[in-house]
Amino acid sequence: MSFKRITAATLISMAILSGCATTATTTAVNEPESQVKIGQADERILGYFSADGEFGQEKSINGYMRKYLGKTAEGKSVLQDFYAINGKPQTSPFVLFDDAGLEDWNSLQYTEGDIVFYNADGTPSARATLKDGQYVGSNTQYHGNGKVFLKEQYNPSSEITSTAYFDEAEKPLFAFTIDNTGDDYKIDVKVYDAAGTAYPATEAHEDKIQAATETIGALMNKRAALEANLSGQETPEEQAIILPRMPEE
Repeated sequence: MSFKRITAATLISMAILSGCATTATTTAVNEPESQVKIGQADERILGYFSADGEFGQEKSINGYMRKYLGKTAEGKSVLQDFYAINGKPQTSPFVLFDDAGLEDWNSLQYTEGDIVFYNADGTPSARATLKDGQYVGSNTQYHGNGKVFLKEQYNPSSEITSTAYFDEAEKPLFAFTIDNTGDDYKIDVKVYDAAGTAYPATEAHEDKIQAATETIGALMNKRAALEANLSGQETPEEQAIILPRMPEE
């Protein structure tokens, strides 16, 4: 399944600137278990995705395999994706609220509940909770060493309320919170030094935010390259990230 790393926070930043039940269980690093209860087991291979997300019945060594695991007690389909290169899980079992996502590589938009993503070596890549295909609660992404890279928080309306980025030692690099409870949203930005200490709010931070932008962008692209290389795919083109600034008074 496709998982859009960073994009939720980036878009927010850009907007600111402009029968007998069985249980399928998977655990991510230092996270609660992701459990999906299957009321009616029916395990079978649905098909395969190419590295570009095209669905079919022909296996591609650098693509993915999608399994149908059965249905929940409520009759919702349960799927799980695997790396074709080694058969290891690319996701934990996940639930579709709409079967339009059965053969869709972008089936996150049809997913509800918890889902964990993995690299092809078995290390966790990301964890998210969704409702009606939208993020709610926590969305966490991991470095290749298992440390947290990104932590986002969403309210029940799927509006992002906070984001924090961390280096490979899990020291904070940059964070912001958004208060959109009133007529106008309010944003609070924090940027951190090499020791993980926030700079004083009274200081001008444009140069420090630019440095954090470059560091976070490099880490983001490193993660994308790692995932691609482990699954036998070409290294993707590097992408840039935009971080929010404090609004002018």
